[in-house]
Amino acid sequence: MSQSPKARVIESTMTVVDMNTGEEHQRSFNWHAMPVAPHLCQICATDHDPLILHNRDSVYYGIMFGNFFGRGPTWADAVAHCSDQIKEQCKTFLVAKGAWSEPPEGMTPIAHFGEHT
Repeated sequence: MSQSPKARVIESTMTVVDMNTGEEHQRSFNWHAMPVAPHLCQICATDHDPLILHNRDSVYYGIMFGNFFGRGPTWADAVAHCSDQIKEQCKTFLVAKGAWSEPPEGMTPIAHFGEHT
């Protein structure tokens, strides 16, 4: 019998509010993310050609990216690993749709993260 892959542990914190006093307290907790199926992109958990953009709207991508960088992924991040030609085509299409997004000022797009770099 083969061994099941282990869930990834994501350390996080939450704010707990005492409903009687209104005091706020930070509490640590862990998320447990199941491994991505082997046939899917290991960055965004979506079935796509490795040469094209990641799915910026993937829940898995958003949670994992946020865990590593403290912000959500942008379309500029999702295409950062692509060729210049693919980047330009995607940006042109998404700008025309009013959907293009960039990282906050002073930050560069991030192509990959964690153990997948």
